[in-house]
Amino acid sequence: MKRVQSMTGYGRAAVDPQVGGFRVELRSVNGRHLDVRVNLPRSDAELEIRLVRLVRERLERGRVEVTVTEQPGAEGLRVRANLDLAAATLAALEHLRQRLGLPGPIPLELIAAQRGVLELAEPSDPARLRAAVERGVADALAALEEGRVEEGRALTADLRGHLRVLRGSLLRVRELSAAAPEALRRKLLARLEDLLGSDARLDPARLAGEVALLAARADIHEEMARAESHFHRVDALLEGAGPVGRKLDFLCQEIGREVNTMGAKLDDSAAIDEVLIMKSAVERIREQAQNLE
Repeated sequence: MKRVQSMTGYGRAAVDPQVGGFRVELRSVNGRHLDVRVNLPRSDAELEIRLVRLVRERLERGRVEVTVTEQPGAEGLRVRANLDLAAATLAALEHLRQRLGLPGPIPLELIAAQRGVLELAEPSDPARLRAAVERGVADALAALEEGRVEEGRALTADLRGHLRVLRGSLLRVRELSAAAPEALRRKLLARLEDLLGSDARLDPARLAGEVALLAARADIHEEMARAESHFHRVDALLEGAGPVGRKLDFLCQEIGREVNTMGAKLDDSAAIDEVLIMKSAVERIREQAQNLE
């Protein structure tokens, strides 16, 4: 069962030096989709396709860079000298030395440093080398996944903390909103007395009807119920396995919509303060969701 992962990680491995001394490195960072880029020491379309497929079988999101480099001095590597190019390079450098009046002779290191003079010979068994590199990438990929899972655990713990904040604030909003009808009645009565005077006779039934109407407009029970339902879905995502980032981002949008509606309906300053706390927690969760696969 695949565990929750972050999208950042690093893994490396070495290829069997008897086949060809190569080092494999994998790096992954955040990305909206899965983007795999392969850097090989020499062009090999077949191997590149196989490595991209291998990564896509294991990862879902992120920008992943696969780098394969030769290990200097490793067994199995054969370097070939291009003598024709070396001779032409020497002739060109010698001509340049004479024209500029520079002292000689031309050092061998300068000739060897020119591109193409020394080159890696093609392997005698390319199929065997491809298989060895593929095994190295698989090993590096396993290390990268382990790092992503470890960071995923830390992110999950942080998300649970923000979820607890959301639940705590929602509970306080629920408690404060329970007293809203009585607060509305007192506020409406005070306003009417200011307008009509304290001696004015107020119809209790009419007053109760107005309070009920205002209370209905300010009712947030549906929003609270939907928000709590979304909280349970976040719990399920974090308890489950596999990619969760996109789903979590969607749930944050839904939770944010309910929280904003509550804020628009509430009139109690203490409840509004709790709504602001919830908005901040939702934003924190959404930011962390961008880091999860």
